[in-house]
Amino acid sequence: MPGQAAATVAVRGAFDRHHGTVALYALAGGGLLIAFAMWWLYFTSPAHTLLATTHQAHRRRFLWAYGHFPVFASAAAEGAGLAAYAEHLSDRTGTSSAGAAMAVTVPAAVFVITVWAVHLRPHQQRAAEAVPFAVAAVGILLAAWSPAPALVAGVLLGGLVAVVTTRQRTAAS
Repeated sequence: MPGQAAATVAVRGAFDRHHGTVALYALAGGGLLIAFAMWWLYFTSPAHTLLATTHQAHRRRFLWAYGHFPVFASAAAEGAGLAAYAEHLSDRTGTSSAGAAMAVTVPAAVFVITVWAVHLRPHQQRAAEAVPFAVAAVGILLAAWSPAPALVAGVLLGGLVAVVTTRQRTAAS
């Protein structure tokens, strides 16, 4: 993910200044969970089946291609948000805790919704398959008011990965 390098540098710098607090460990662990879960969710369904030549292929390709702008923008913003939250934890900014936490949670929620809409929804057969994505997005947004927003968001994203993977495996068998 593009913004993860900035987040890594910011978290490392915060660890150097504060020698590791519980909040920084939660941020680092949550950031890893978020990055891994975002990667997994993005690559969970093959794009070639969606983009195969059909009578609706042109429309699907257009929406799929341009729908990636918010997907990639939210992924980059996630890295920047993690970096901003690390700076907040090391008392280098004047932002509020909720404001700094929203820099982590809002991009993650946008990523979940846009990846679902662009990349996963076309593969789904029932409307009920969207429920875990909506629940995860709302939970991730609410994580901004938790003491460890990155960790909570990472755990919620990990839970979403587990649900999606389980559904795919049971559908395949």
